[in-house]
Amino acid sequence: MGIHSGHSLKEVIEAKPRTEGSRRFPLSGLLASISPVSGTFVTQDMIEPVLVDIARERGGDVRFHTECLAIEQDGDGVMATLKDRESGITWTVRADYLIAADGAGSPIRNRLNVPITGRGTMGHLLNILFHADLKSLVHKREFSLCMIERPEVCGLFTAINNSDRWVFHLFYDPSKGEKASDFSPEKCKELLRIALDMPEIEIDIKSILPWEPSVRIAERLQHGRILLAGDAAHQMPPWAGQGANSGIADVYNLAWKLAAILKGHASKALLETYGVERIPVGQAAAEASADAADERGIILTKKNVTFAIGLLKRMRLMSGHGYCYT
Repeated sequence: MGIHSGHSLKEVIEAKPRTEGSRRFPLSGLLASISPVSGTFVTQDMIEPVLVDIARERGGDVRFHTECLAIEQDGDGVMATLKDRESGITWTVRADYLIAADGAGSPIRNRLNVPITGRGTMGHLLNILFHADLKSLVHKREFSLCMIERPEVCGLFTAINNSDRWVFHLFYDPSKGEKASDFSPEKCKELLRIALDMPEIEIDIKSILPWEPSVRIAERLQHGRILLAGDAAHQMPPWAGQGANSGIADVYNLAWKLAAILKGHASKALLETYGVERIPVGQAAAEASADAADERGIILTKKNVTFAIGLLKRMRLMSGHGYCYT
């Protein structure tokens, strides 16, 4: 699965033999018999522009740099006050329903004072997106994740294109007085060179963003005509690959139900099934994702009995077979 650990990326990758042939998607042989399509390696920043283009082709009004300032609802619909963050212009939009898919911090969920459950924050990481030409090192030795553990730096390399675009999730510890603001671009470059064990390599840092692997589950997803979905409904660490998958499934569940209601084929009571069906799924996905992490909130990489048992438990979700209702 391309998950490794060691004292430096160079040490780990140079120990791997170069392979011949194209890189195969994990479990491709098993999935071939149950799926009409094959998997491929693609990152979120590559797939999202494709999805935006398709949404617009199908009539979607997709707007960036737009902030929701306020929401009001009554018995007939929801009104949102929006602001263009570039021009400062504000306007209102009224709709029959509002799907609040506004992320893990969800301002809309917070305004509604929705109770949440779960483990909460599991750790503190910096997402460092950077460019560095590692093609000669990783060619024919591509990987997905590599955990680096050493006194000077602890974190996780994530391959974006297995060439020159990478992410390093740098662990820091607030209990030791460390803050995200302590890590300037120059300090991050220094730590990256140590983690890579490539002191002379050119590094171009694109962004440094703090994030917290967390588990937070909304106790209710429907609030009148406002419905929570995605990370706003169930925040989880990314280590079981369930964040986008569970969010897409939320909105699929909502889309056909809203369509049936708006076309007069069903009563609005149909929406009461949304939370009943999706809360246990989100909770199961979040717990499976959390179980894949260590005490710092970083993915487990030590391949021992605990790792194997946890992987088997997650395999149903990770293979796309989903949640089993009882």
